[in-house]
Amino acid sequence: RLIYPNGAGAVWHLSYIPGGATTQRTLYLDPADGRVLDDIGYGRYSPLGKAVEWGVEIHLGRQFGLINQLLCVLVCGLTVLTIVSGTVMWWKRRPAGGLGAPSLPKSYRRQAGVVVIATVLGVLFPLMGASLLLVLLIDLFWQRLQPATTA
Repeated sequence: RLIYPNGAGAVWHLSYIPGGATTQRTLYLDPADGRVLDDIGYGRYSPLGKAVEWGVEIHLGRQFGLINQLLCVLVCGLTVLTIVSGTVMWWKRRPAGGLGAPSLPKSYRRQAGVVVIATVLGVLFPLMGASLLLVLLIDLFWQRLQPATTA
């Protein structure tokens, strides 16, 4: 990756990530004469930086080549299989004409702490917040369609 200088005093920034955490390298070059101002390799990373880079490279399937990629595909496939098989098992075991979810008791009270935590996480992670809102709206809509029951 090459980042051009974008103003007075800026430098050239070259990053090289060939396919593994330990071979990464970043150079900072003087735009006037091309002199290397800094050369940062994996050896200069902090322990946390090294751990993060290993995690990123493994996640992207680049750390150990084809074996790493095949393992990532296996994990992804097993995740999909778990979702599909869980849905099929629920569908076969649910009561006829219903979801199979227990109804709330009359004395049910939402826990304020759970609501606060969900709200904070929903603000920090907007996609998760949108998902939570969507599920809440679907749940409220579903509850309005159901006849009142006593528990």
